[in-house]
Amino acid sequence: MSWFQISRVAEGVYRFAEPLGMVDPSWQVYWVNSYLVVGCERAALIDTGLGFVPIRPLVEDLTHLPVLVLNTHNHWDHRGGDAEFEQVAIHGLEAAGLRERPDLAGFRKVLAGPGARPFLPKGFDPATYEVKPSRGTWLLGGGETIDLGGRRLRCLPVPGHSPGGLCFFEEETGLLFTGDSAYAGTLWLQTDDADPARLAVGLRRLLAMDPPPRLLLTGHEEAPVGASLLTDIEAGLNAALSGRAQSRPTKLGRRFDFKRFSILLA
Repeated sequence: MSWFQISRVAEGVYRFAEPLGMVDPSWQVYWVNSYLVVGCERAALIDTGLGFVPIRPLVEDLTHLPVLVLNTHNHWDHRGGDAEFEQVAIHGLEAAGLRERPDLAGFRKVLAGPGARPFLPKGFDPATYEVKPSRGTWLLGGGETIDLGGRRLRCLPVPGHSPGGLCFFEEETGLLFTGDSAYAGTLWLQTDDADPARLAVGLRRLLAMDPPPRLLLTGHEEAPVGASLLTDIEAGLNAALSGRAQSRPTKLGRRFDFKRFSILLA
């Protein structure tokens, strides 16, 4: 089995899914998703995954157009392949994080263990795994339009999971690339750089868009999913923040379980 599970999810849109949960279930997500959006003049790669194996050769198998990386945020599991590309766009608040080497010593120990080894890519060495530093060549602030030739992505600021979180919206098709702002899994909002209340505001803005999103292409778990997930997460997050929802303590934080997703808060 190849490490990346690549599938065509819409016209000119490809999902690159990596089974993080198969090698380390403690992250409480199974899939890590990146997306290639192919226009007539250039292509956008929305996030670049874990960096276990090079993603660029697989992208170039699908398109010979110039590729612009669009980072939804700077967390290590979404920027592992950034250093393979010359053009990288990210929110200005997240740019400094691209230049850092995340501390993955604990994760490398898990990857070297017997539970992970059978599922790792051929030739992968846990001892040398790292997320290489990269550089943002285009600093976004929200509101920009990325013209790929024949298709356009609108950059939407949705802080909350991280300070400079971005979503990308293709109005013509109704496709919304959400990064970690929304997905049908365990939402991490317990970290030091998270602001759950700001995410709730951002989700309300997404729900108020005209035209509204039709499908969500999410940063984790199965995708695409229907846009009704946004409504459910916004309602669940408000219930958790207001004390109307019950939680249980876990090692990662207070966990609120809902029908289609869970929320972790500090």
